Amino acid sequence: MVVVAVAVCATVVTVAAHGPRVAVAADADALGGAAVGGAASPPAAQPARQSFDRVNAVSPRSGGLLGPRFPSRAPVLLVGDSLAVGIAGPLAAAWPNRTVTVEALEGRNTSTSAALLADHASATGPIWVVSLGTNDLPTDFPAAARTMMRLAGPSRCVVWYDVHRVDTQDAVNATLSRLAGRHANLHLLGWAALAQAHPEWFGYDGIHPDTAGYLARASLATDAVAQLCTTGGAGGALG
Repeated sequence: MVVVAVAVCATVVTVAAHGPRVAVAADADALGGAAVGGAASPPAAQPARQSFDRVNAVSPRSGGLLGPRFPSRAPVLLVGDSLAVGIAGPLAAAWPNRTVTVEALEGRNTSTSAALLADHASATGPIWVVSLGTNDLPTDFPAAARTMMRLAGPSRCVVWYDVHRVDTQDAVNATLSRLAGRHANLHLLGWAALAQAHPEWFGYDGIHPDTAGYLARASLATDAVAQLCTTGGAGGALG
C-alpha cells in the first residue's frame, strides 16, 4: 500500500491508495530564494527495468554501515521537492510490500519540510528518503538540514540525495558531507556525480531529468535502502 501525503498551500492531506498510485499536488509553495519550478513530468507508477552505470551510488561520505536496519516491509517516508515527486511512482512500484508516505511538493525547501514534519515526525516510518537541498540557499541550508536530522533522530535510517545544481551544489553538498560525518544513520546518495555523467537526461534547467533520469534517481534510493537500511536482503529494485 502507498500512503500519499499531498501538500497544498502548507496543508497536508493523507490519502490511502491501494497499489502503487501517487497523487501529485497542483499548487506549489510560494517560496522565494532558490526555488526552482518546471519539473519534467514524472514517470508513471509502474515497474520498469533501467540499466545505467551507478556512479557513486552510495557516497563514501555516507555514515557507513553502523546505522540501524529494518525488515524488508518497513515503512518509508519520502520527503522533498519536485525531484521527490518525480520518483514517488517508481519507488512505489519497486516497494509493493512497503507503506510509502510521500510528503513532497514542487519548490519545497528544507526548512519548510522540517516545519511541516515537526508535529508528526515521530509517527513516520523508520526509513527516510530525503530529496531536499535543491531549493535552499546555501546560507540557510545547514541549520535546516540539522533540524531534519534532529527530527529523524538516531533510530531511523536516512538516505539523502546530494544536490545537482551548478550554482549551489558545492556548498550544499559540503554541508551534507559534514552532517553525514556526525550521523552514523545518514547515508548520502551520489546524484550529483550520476547526473553529471548523464547530461542527456536533462533539459533547459539542468536540474529536472527526463523519465530515464527519474528512474535512475529512484534506483539510487532502492539500492541504498536495500544495502544500508534493510535486514535480510533487498528492499526492492527497479532493475
